[in-house]
Amino acid sequence: MKNFLVVLLLFFAIFGLPEVGNDSGPSPSPKAPTIIVPEPSAEMKSSVSKIAEILKGADYVDRSLWAQVWTKAAKAVDSDSTDTKVVWNTTNKLRQFTETALRIGWRRLGGNKPGKYEGLNEAIEAAFTATLTNRVQDVTPELRKKYVDLCYAIAWAGIGRDQ
Repeated sequence: MKNFLVVLLLFFAIFGLPEVGNDSGPSPSPKAPTIIVPEPSAEMKSSVSKIAEILKGADYVDRSLWAQVWTKAAKAVDSDSTDTKVVWNTTNKLRQFTETALRIGWRRLGGNKPGKYEGLNEAIEAAFTATLTNRVQDVTPELRKKYVDLCYAIAWAGIGRDQ
């Protein structure tokens, strides 16, 4: 009996344990997630056309992150008006929020260093200026909607549905 156990252990040491269970073949590759961004108006498409041009050559990971950061910013600001206390009540506060969201989501988490996409900051600034102006003003429901629409348009421009 002792010799049998030694031979059995030696067999397992050389050949490994037999596979038990159902082997249904290789597992399928996971699908890339679909990013749902509403299609912007023609006016918004025009405002973000330079952003779309700059991000045209970006890889899928950067495009996905870009769309996620901007759609989350849009959702956060859109829902701000439903809370008991409005957080972003001036365009200056909206600008600070947007810069912080991009710094954390796009730069830190995504590892996108300044200058990786030449002219992107300027294109974003131009889109914001064209849509919201540079004036510091109170955030009205109409201005909030413009901001949200712009964020969705910027996300849309980044994911490549403009090509």
